[in-house]
Order: sequence, then structure tokens, then C-alpha cells
Amino acid sequence: MALTKTHYPRTSGGRSYTDTFYHPIVQPNHQQFGRGVPVYGGLWGNIFYVDDGGAGGTTGGRTPEEAVTTLDAAHNLAAASNGDLILALPGHNETLAAAGLVCDLIGITIIGLGRGVNRPTLSFNATTSDIDITAGAVTLCNFLMTGDVDAIANAIEVTGADCALLNIDWRDVTGNALQLA
Repeated sequence: MALTKTHYPRTSGGRSYTDTFYHPIVQPNHQQFGRGVPVYGGLWGNIFYVDDGGAGGTTGGRTPEEAVTTLDAAHNLAAASNGDLILALPGHNETLAAAGLVCDLIGITIIGLGRGVNRPTLSFNATTSDIDITAGAVTLCNFLMTGDVDAIANAIEVTGADCALLNIDWRDVTGNALQLA
């Protein structure tokens, strides 16, 4: 598979650094997205970027430099049945409250970029914090999940058909328990 290399300057926590991404050269019906993560289907619809230090607030998102600050903001920009892709940049940190993210658009793919501890982290800060996947054909891939409270109930609830959770790692940061539905 052919890859193209792109550098994105970024500032986080008062430090400046450059992220390097290796993107596939997209070809219909044969796609891989970094580190062997399969991405199925034809060409993408819209691509939206997420970064907690993003300059796009809740309305940008079309480039890494104008990334929106939350997955929910990117989800609100996406369209159902369009093959839209949401990319969370390496090091993105997001805290989910009750009903933190509701994926109700058919066919969206949400991928966390990065490797190991540099992947995006989603923190659940209440016992009712969760991700609800209610639409079909939704993919959530390559995220670190942590809990900030004990006894998180139904952290991820999937009721949509043909959904996929790929390379999701759960890290116990405070001796917390959680339940997946």
C-alpha cells in the first residue's frame, strides 16, 4: 500500500511540536488506514479532524489545523450514509459526561490516530458517562479509554447493527469498574 507523509505543527500545553502522519493514498475497494487497521468501502465522504487544542471550535474540522475540539462537534458536522470519517489526532484528550457521545449517523467511522499511549484518550467522569452507538455500520477504532469514577455503567452501549469496536484499550487509572452493554 502506498503512503504519503504529512507534517502538522501543533501546540499543546504550552509546548510546540510537529506530528507526522502517514496517510494511505486512497484507492477504491482496497484501503488500509495505518498500522493494519482495516477501513472498508469505497472513497470517503467528508473527513473531519478532532483535537482538544484545535482552533476550529465546533464549526471547523476540515483540516488538522482547524480541528474541532470534541468528537461530538465532529459528529454534528458529519452526514448519515455519506461514508464520513472522523479522525482524532494523536494526544487528543476528551472527558465524556453523561450521554457524552451519541453516534446516531449511519456509516460513520471514528478513528483515533497514534500509537500506544499517544492515541486519543476518552475519559469517563461520571457513573453514567457513556458512548451510545444507535446507528448501524458505525466503526470506533484505536482509542484509549479511562474511568475517573468507580462503577461506570454501560460505558459503551451498542444498539445499531453491523458496528465495530476495533483496538479499544481500557486503562484502569483509579481502580475503577465498568460495564459494557
